[in-house]
Amino acid sequence: MKKNMKKNMKKTRVYDPIHGFIEITPLMNQIINTEEFQRLRDLKQLGVTTFVFPSANHTRFEHSIGVSHLAGKMIESIRKNNPELEVTERQIELTRIAGLIHDIGHGPYSHLYDDYIKPKKNHEDRGCKIFKDIIKKYNLPISKKETIEILTMINPKDTKKIKKTKIWKYQIVANKINQLDVDKMDYIRRDCFYLGMNFSGEYSRLINDVKVVTIGNTKQIAWSIKLQYDIFHLFSTRYRLHKTVYNHPKVKAFEYLVVGILKKLQLKMDLSTTTDSIIYCDMVKEDRQKIYNRLHPKFIKEFLFTNPKTLKKKEKIVNELKKIKNPDLYFQELEIGFASSETKNPLRNVYYYKDMELYGSKIKPEMYSFIIPSNFNEQIIRIYSLSGRTDILKTDIIKNDILKIDTIFQQ
Repeated sequence: MKKNMKKNMKKTRVYDPIHGFIEITPLMNQIINTEEFQRLRDLKQLGVTTFVFPSANHTRFEHSIGVSHLAGKMIESIRKNNPELEVTERQIELTRIAGLIHDIGHGPYSHLYDDYIKPKKNHEDRGCKIFKDIIKKYNLPISKKETIEILTMINPKDTKKIKKTKIWKYQIVANKINQLDVDKMDYIRRDCFYLGMNFSGEYSRLINDVKVVTIGNTKQIAWSIKLQYDIFHLFSTRYRLHKTVYNHPKVKAFEYLVVGILKKLQLKMDLSTTTDSIIYCDMVKEDRQKIYNRLHPKFIKEFLFTNPKTLKKKEKIVNELKKIKNPDLYFQELEIGFASSETKNPLRNVYYYKDMELYGSKIKPEMYSFIIPSNFNEQIIRIYSLSGRTDILKTDIIKNDILKIDTIFQQ
């Protein structure tokens, strides 16, 4: 018995196609082996995207292990580059655990569940509750103080309550200051790999050259000024993925079908066990057949807004679309950019250092390269035919309505 216990205390290794061999601590292994974490094996990282891009079938299970790995590497670099912080081995493990469980609260089809089934709570909030239940259920050796620290790392909602000299800890897994964190570093590389997209960069320098700097009375994460283009590359790749993959017109059309199924089944869902496979149950056999036969809404037209000054124009177009009574016409509003739901350019919130000099977020991205844009997001209105009629714009009534919208757009 004692021999088995000692054996279980050894670190193990798993192989990952993105990062190579990843070391797993005994405590992390305990978490990975829970049914709550194993559920992530059946949550696809890119949701319905796999119906359009067949190779995009990787899961939140492997992504979570990858984020844990990068979280450990980043805080190890901070320990090396900032020895005065006295980062301990336990702190490194807690940071890795935060990376490991950061997505554990996702429901079936991830963000669709958040946006359309349980919009009042996000997956971070649910994940915090699930993790607290895991600690209690499996009697994990994690103190109450350590639990709070882990939960704050995955969901640092109220930074005002965080001790100013400790803010840097909560910028590794989920960086609310500029969204430059290891979560992005993993999923961008991983998604590109499984989509078969050419990916010219890797983020080892962002991991190795990170430092904690003092800004006023706070300590925050900063990067060498030499890495500005690497950071831009990360955000621009994210934009490219959102533009060409995550928000591909057919992907959004399949999402329409899947959301309909999830709404029908929501009373049957138990988040602790429900996975993406729920859409294959016999209760929604006819709806499922629409997915198999690709009987999704057909994309007709879109209007793109890249300038913040055009938002009033967009509002007018949305109002006109709402007036159209044709039940076959469906429209959606999208926002794509360098970061999610941001009102400010994240590139302007990155801190940089050069030798002993701190540049801070005063740096303007366009100062260093003409290809780094000052705009950081765009908004889109897309129009679909629910019946799949691509000739819908040829009908006189709809044609006249769309002409009105075109006129507003061209003004």
